[in-house]
Amino acid sequence: KVEELNLGGNRIGPGGAKEFAALCTVRASLTVANVLKNWLDVDSAKMLAEVVKQKGISLCGIKPDQTEADFACHSLKPADGILIAADLRVNAVLTSLNVGYNNLDEEAALGIVRAVRKHDRMTVLGLGCCGIGPSGAKEIAEYASVSAVLTFLDISSNSIGDEGMKAIGTSLLGSTSSRLGALKCDAFEVPVGAVSL
Repeated sequence: KVEELNLGGNRIGPGGAKEFAALCTVRASLTVANVLKNWLDVDSAKMLAEVVKQKGISLCGIKPDQTEADFACHSLKPADGILIAADLRVNAVLTSLNVGYNNLDEEAALGIVRAVRKHDRMTVLGLGCCGIGPSGAKEIAEYASVSAVLTFLDISSNSIGDEGMKAIGTSLLGSTSSRLGALKCDAFEVPVGAVSL
């Protein structure tokens, strides 16, 4: 009756992902697995996320009662971002997440933001150096402006430019529900009350 399984960093590719998916369907006791830092592609990561969705199995080693997860500087790739987003859809208690300074791209980062937004329980979110551009910044700004719990957001070392920064400033200044207390961008931290256009 295996409940936890760590397969992280084992060079598992798409073929191995299919085998792992089959294992998940027959092992009812499995609740926590770690398949990060393997050789999965985006399609195999999406397939795994779909297989475990109904079973509530963690794919990133996040335990059901865990409130914080720090994946910063773990050499994660876009497929890993998909696995993290899948975990966020089933984990009900995680309130602090850092996925910054990996090899994620904007699509993976936004997938995480969309998963976080569904439950609106994240108080701290680190998205530093995640390949986010102006359009991604707009989506993140929209989320930050309506979240009732997000207090700290790190979007440093991205390429959001003036357009993205203006979108964030406009969204936050016009928000009546945002609880964001600090925004970190490009190596400095700005109290949100100090933001002006």
